[in-house]
Amino acid sequence: MVLVSDRAVPRPLPAPLPGMLRGLVPLPSRAALLGQAPLLAAAPSRGRKSRTDPPAKSKAGRIKVPPPVDPAELLVVTQRYERYRLVVRALRAEFREEMLRQQYEEKFGGVGRQRKEAVAEEHRKLMAWNDAENKRLQELREQMQCAFCVATSGRSASERKQQKKKSAARKRPNTRLPAWRSFLRRRRKKSSSCKKKPRPSSPLKTWRSGSRSA
Repeated sequence: MVLVSDRAVPRPLPAPLPGMLRGLVPLPSRAALLGQAPLLAAAPSRGRKSRTDPPAKSKAGRIKVPPPVDPAELLVVTQRYERYRLVVRALRAEFREEMLRQQYEEKFGGVGRQRKEAVAEEHRKLMAWNDAENKRLQELREQMQCAFCVATSGRSASERKQQKKKSAARKRPNTRLPAWRSFLRRRRKKSSSCKKKPRPSSPLKTWRSGSRSA
């Protein structure tokens, strides 16, 4: 069925092919039946017979018979297969038990205990080395401090004061203004001082004021 405007116009379908020719001639696709353009042109595949196709003429009277089986041979094969499965199952169980035993020994058994003891012994050795290193560094620090005290004891009081001032200046944050800011500040101070001072009066103004008063 193809929709044309608002009405559904039926399109005639192709005539059905016989069963033998269905595998040789490719059937139209669903897109062709619906009047749509196919996306990809697929190569025709080898056809297969369906359930409703009649059998071939050469196989019309053939009856399917299973191959003959020797009962004694089937019994022997079954017994051997059962024995093989039993042996393989026992080997797998043994390997699994051995693996679980090794895991338990490593986690809780003697191997785990030995491993914990080795780790504790290594930690003990490292802590002893750390204590010895700390003691050596403390002695070296004390020696350096004593040498510094001996060196500074021979200085005068003025040198000590200068040294203290230098250290305080180093520790003090840098509050020095940039050059342009200091220049602007000096100019502002100068202009404010100029505004405050009274201007000297000219001699002409003083003579005029005196003549008027007279």
